[in-house]
Amino acid sequence: MSEKKEKPHILLLGMPDAHSSFFEMNIAQIPQGPKLNFALHLPKPVRKKINGFFVNIFNPKKKAPYMGLRLIIQNLRDYVDFSLIEYPRNDDEAISFLMRNKNIEAIGISIGCENRVYQAKELSGKIRTARPEINIIFGNYGAVAGKKLNILNENDGYVLWDSEEEREEKRKQNRDFYTGEGVHDMRLWLKGRGIFAGDPDSPLISEAIPDPDILPTGTVARWFSEKMGFLNMPNDNNKMGISIGCTNNCSFCNTRFKFNRSKTFLFRKAEEIYHAMEKTLDKNLQRHDFPPEALFFLMDENFMKEEKVKSGEGKINFLEVAERLCELIEHSEKNIHWGTFSDVRSLLGYKNRHGNYLGLVRGGMQSIWVGLESKEDVFDKRGGATVEEVEEMIHEIQDLVITIIGAFILGLDIHAEGES
Repeated sequence: MSEKKEKPHILLLGMPDAHSSFFEMNIAQIPQGPKLNFALHLPKPVRKKINGFFVNIFNPKKKAPYMGLRLIIQNLRDYVDFSLIEYPRNDDEAISFLMRNKNIEAIGISIGCENRVYQAKELSGKIRTARPEINIIFGNYGAVAGKKLNILNENDGYVLWDSEEEREEKRKQNRDFYTGEGVHDMRLWLKGRGIFAGDPDSPLISEAIPDPDILPTGTVARWFSEKMGFLNMPNDNNKMGISIGCTNNCSFCNTRFKFNRSKTFLFRKAEEIYHAMEKTLDKNLQRHDFPPEALFFLMDENFMKEEKVKSGEGKINFLEVAERLCELIEHSEKNIHWGTFSDVRSLLGYKNRHGNYLGLVRGGMQSIWVGLESKEDVFDKRGGATVEEVEEMIHEIQDLVITIIGAFILGLDIHAEGES
């Protein structure tokens, strides 16, 4: 009998010294200010007054999981042994880990923002000095920008993204190319080194990822914070990738460039999303320290947009998937809640189909990040709606106790003094 081949070992790394503001998802969440709980012996009116000041405070310590790195692990863990350091304190922590673990053959560095490219290049040089034999792989938005601007080159490491010219050349040679999607590209990169990690084009799986616990880790400090209520936060919130890419054409966003204005649904149908949510809820119900609910932020650039997108079972209508998910949650009568991204056109389209937004509330929606972008409809994301109609839509949704986070882009070409 042949000996079983040992799995390759890869370290996946977030950028060292990454302040929360550098990772885009840390701003894409509702405020999580501290609350003074009943355990603190103050009169209820006093606690209510104090909490009123805290309600809109964002917690600067809040960190979000690197979704791309987590997706790679979820889909390749049967073929590769992964180590994960999402928020290393500094370069030395990463280097020290590599020196202690000589079996690591490659390191994948996620450059979440473009302003970290030069830092990634410097880190690459330190890794080359410490472990000259190791393979260095760059991914995420910053890696794409680093390659396009000729900041990252072959001496620094592999950038798993091909330009349109490179893609065309590989098409002529009947070769697969790097798309910028981490799971596909890692599989393709490993395949080029004789390591099978699944078919690069096979459907992806996506699982709920709990947000990091931000309460103190010390026993006494944690007990005190929970009892006194000074640092109490929701015990459960999860990120779950629903799709990859975006079909919009916003000039300020690099997603359209990275994925060539294409979008892939990670599930085959709404039932699969619901079952993943239900699985998390069932786990929470078994824990006395968790509330009897499950909270999710569904990672999709434009949830509820009516469009045909790729999935494991061919093209699907994305809006129909969202509607079906709401139906499943409503009929289950289970305590499942979620937030997501969308735009004005998609939300108004939902209302045109249903007459109101009650189905979203019944289906578990509790927050939504809306790309308003500008007073003018620069990116054709409003479906012709006027400013007054947008305001009316926002008030209607807020009246249903859904939190709306409205995003604006500053410094567009059309912007001038005064209103624009």
